[in-house]
Amino acid sequence: MLDSIIQVIQKQFLNEAISSPLLFNDLANMEKYISESYTGRSLIELLQNADDARSTRFLIMPVDDHTYIVANDGRPFNNDDILALCRSGASTKRRKGSTIGFRGIGFKSVVNYAECVHLVSGEIRTTFSRELTKTVVPNMNDVPMIRIPHEFIGQKYLSHVELLQVQGYTTVFIFEVKSHSLLDEIRNFNIHSMLFLQSVTNIIMNVQPSKSFSTKRERINDQLCIVSTEEDEHLTKWLVTVPKSCDEKCSIAFKYDGNKIIDADADESVVHSFMPTEDCLSIRFKVNGDFSTDPSRKKVVIDEDTKHAASLCAAIISRLINSILDKGIDEFGIAHILCTAKRDPLAHIRGERVNDLLVSETQSTIKALIKKKYGEKDLVLQPSEMSDDDFNSIVSYCHLSGISRQLEKTIPGLLNLFQSCGLEEISISDCLSAMSEIECSETTREYITIRAINHARLGLSSDLKEKLTTAKLISFTGGVVPITQANNQSIVAPNFEGAIVDALTTASDYSSFMKAIGIKPEQLSMNQKGKAAPVHSFSAASISTQTSSFSKNNVIKKWRSVEKNVAAVLELMDNVASVTDVSLQNLGYDLEVLLTNGKKRYYEVKSVESLGEMISITNNEYSTGMHYKKEYYLAIAHQSEDTISICFVPDPINNLMLTKRVTRWEWICDDYEGEVITTNMN
Repeated sequence: MLDSIIQVIQKQFLNEAISSPLLFNDLANMEKYISESYTGRSLIELLQNADDARSTRFLIMPVDDHTYIVANDGRPFNNDDILALCRSGASTKRRKGSTIGFRGIGFKSVVNYAECVHLVSGEIRTTFSRELTKTVVPNMNDVPMIRIPHEFIGQKYLSHVELLQVQGYTTVFIFEVKSHSLLDEIRNFNIHSMLFLQSVTNIIMNVQPSKSFSTKRERINDQLCIVSTEEDEHLTKWLVTVPKSCDEKCSIAFKYDGNKIIDADADESVVHSFMPTEDCLSIRFKVNGDFSTDPSRKKVVIDEDTKHAASLCAAIISRLINSILDKGIDEFGIAHILCTAKRDPLAHIRGERVNDLLVSETQSTIKALIKKKYGEKDLVLQPSEMSDDDFNSIVSYCHLSGISRQLEKTIPGLLNLFQSCGLEEISISDCLSAMSEIECSETTREYITIRAINHARLGLSSDLKEKLTTAKLISFTGGVVPITQANNQSIVAPNFEGAIVDALTTASDYSSFMKAIGIKPEQLSMNQKGKAAPVHSFSAASISTQTSSFSKNNVIKKWRSVEKNVAAVLELMDNVASVTDVSLQNLGYDLEVLLTNGKKRYYEVKSVESLGEMISITNNEYSTGMHYKKEYYLAIAHQSEDTISICFVPDPINNLMLTKRVTRWEWICDDYEGEVITTNMN
């Protein structure tokens, strides 16, 4: 005898089919469309339904080559569930509820590969079959499979079902398949589909080859947990945000190496609408939320619900940054990952995608947070080439809110993140206004001059030109005075001029700029007869265990930074093919050296007052040195007016006696030996 609910549903839908055959035919076509749209995702839909039923275990096992069992240990089906299963778009789940699915159509994707489906769950036993439906609905060729439930005819599988029930499985589907589609889905299953599940932590796939998947969550604070995903003993960790409330339904997942966040692979950096979509992200992480998708669940659709989900994700990121600012430390390196955020530059042509929406929301939210933290008035960032004292003096003079580079030293990557969110470095105009009264350091003035020259390629406004001529900007041989106060005999100081020219593409940019702001050609050092801008040569001296000598001249210049001079020395070595200065990228080293044999070395430059004084390395540098080992070098440099001495220490993490100092998590050392090169600067 039929179960009462099965009998009621069958009678209801049989009467409907007989009285409205066209509607029944339309339902068959819609079911076919759903199955085609969900191609390759039927297994994920079954997993999603198991998670919504609060299952912790999910099992797939073959009975024979054409029959598979899919079971879970979640809440058994009730009368409402079986009715929703038979209907279309009538799920008992709701969009704003705690469950993942809400359309009520996902299960119908199984018709893509099944000829017959048997269900045993709680008190419910039934079978879905087109052939059985055709026997009770006469004169109809196209009928839906998941519409009319029939008396259970899967008795030959009951021994398997009973064994699973003993093991605690409460819902068992038996699929009689007509193709290898389900098997292909099983073999192509991606463990990332488990990352944002709410309940399922173990998946067993007893097919050949047999696979097992599991997740483990470890809460580390009120905002973050570590989710370990394991596939056949291959472990991957993710740092996942914890929703603030059950209504938030959004999370961010950062790939985690056990110590810090690392970039997720490009194919991992996607949007999840509780299950992975095909929408990629410019930030190397995952986001999960209640994003609207097309029927296949593969593509995110931009609508109000998607915009709301993006806003919630941005709020989560803002909370993380706020916490980092409050603590004064970014222990996982979150800011570094977020710096990669970028919109599609062709979005105005191709149309806005979910990545563009998420990046815009995130940058807008972080910018609002920064203003709240640092004040509503004009916010400016300190350029890396400007000294702390100069920056503080200029922002005070101009009545601005300044964010110092000291923040970058304690929280690497944060200022780059602020810049990506629209905050700008202090303007040339503001600097020049302050420098009408303030005399800044030579390094700062060189930086402002170089910026002004690059800006002048597009033309000089009368206002900016006036500020350039009245600012204490240019070093003359007689001192630093505004151009309006310099006389015709004032010559631009050779060192100042050399530093500017060295940073430009061509010397003509420099001479053209100087002429534009009122400095005559004869006032330039490079045009002084018999007094060309200085060229410095050097010779090597042996100070340590090894002697290195160089015969090339004219590469070491005393107005250059220590990093640039160390780079110049390295370029002269016979085994060096090229040297790249990456000091502004916060990679844990300043110089990347390509050797002639194709290998690379990584040099962190440390400037000291004298060789032998204590040095310190940051936690970032320590981690980088641990990673590169013998390819990582410290270049400890002392640069005086006439010479530069460099002590090269290979593999410093293992070769030096480092003492960990807790105050800023630096590693200090006051005893080091290595190859020392001393060169003269004339």
